[in-house]
Amino acid sequence: MARPRSFCEQQVINAAMNAFWQHGYEATSMCDLENATGLKRISIYNAFGDKEGMFLAALDMYHEQGKQLFQKDVPNAGLDGIEMLFDKISSKSECDSPNHCGCLMVNALLDINKSSPAIKDRLLRFKTQVEQAFHKALENAREQQVIYADNDIIDKRAKYLCGCLWGAIATIRIEQDPTASRAMVAIIKETIAQWRNPS
Repeated sequence: MARPRSFCEQQVINAAMNAFWQHGYEATSMCDLENATGLKRISIYNAFGDKEGMFLAALDMYHEQGKQLFQKDVPNAGLDGIEMLFDKISSKSECDSPNHCGCLMVNALLDINKSSPAIKDRLLRFKTQVEQAFHKALENAREQQVIYADNDIIDKRAKYLCGCLWGAIATIRIEQDPTASRAMVAIIKETIAQWRNPS
């Protein structure tokens, strides 16, 4: 019979997620994870298997935390939701906030040269979630007659917005400052404004 865990799994995964977010997968050592979670190495191995197992749990938590934003907030608000997302990622935050490091998922794409199939699956799921959010937001904007666009244009714009988001987040990661992407975000918002129908 397995012994019950003596720690809160959600708190431990959240602490590990922040460590991976701030330092990247490759640079985060088992010692870093011990310090971040307060667990001994043997407990991490027993609970998650290895470093990758803990990283997968962190990616799953990050994906889950993004559902409200990407499945409801952004799509339901149409073009305003898209602009809100870009404003959100480029807003000033505390120096010790993981937001200074961009996006955990995008960082993983940049950091890991040869991802395992399990990690690649998480990254592709997140990419799909984001692209679907943009797609639905554009469809809602069309239904509200905020924009005129056929399905092909909406598909292309959703992919374009994903590329813009990855670029802005990569800039944040390099500079370690969310506001580093503000100039880029300003141009992106100007482009979005041009999609709006004349009032």
